[in-house]
Amino acid sequence: MDNTKTKETFLNTELIDLNIHQAFVYEIYNHKLDLRYIGKKSLFSVTHKPPLKGRKNRRKVVKESNWRTYFSSSETVNGWNQQDCVCTILVPCLTRGESTYVETKLMWLNDVLNPDNNYVNRAIGKFRRWYPIST
Repeated sequence: MDNTKTKETFLNTELIDLNIHQAFVYEIYNHKLDLRYIGKKSLFSVTHKPPLKGRKNRRKVVKESNWRTYFSSSETVNGWNQQDCVCTILVPCLTRGESTYVETKLMWLNDVLNPDNNYVNRAIGKFRRWYPIST
């Protein structure tokens, strides 16, 4: 199933400043199934091109990702009817590492892995640094 929509997917897009933020953590709420999903999305993608003739260093190309129309990378969530879902940006993050930390923290705070709650169970990502934040 295609994981994009033709219009903007997320609420609270005014929280995002492309000049300072690198990623964000979002929540998808399916009101028909009464299920929630917490995820993260990078605002930019980085690709490397081969060096120009006579040069040694590769070229780094940064472009905006598909975050405005993105729905989810989860196969379970992509199976949901998108008209039944509300997608909300919870926390804009300064780095991608911070988004991993915030996503993991929100998962633990909401007890995502508990089968009795209304969250879609999934594995938690890894992060390498301590990101002190106040959420």
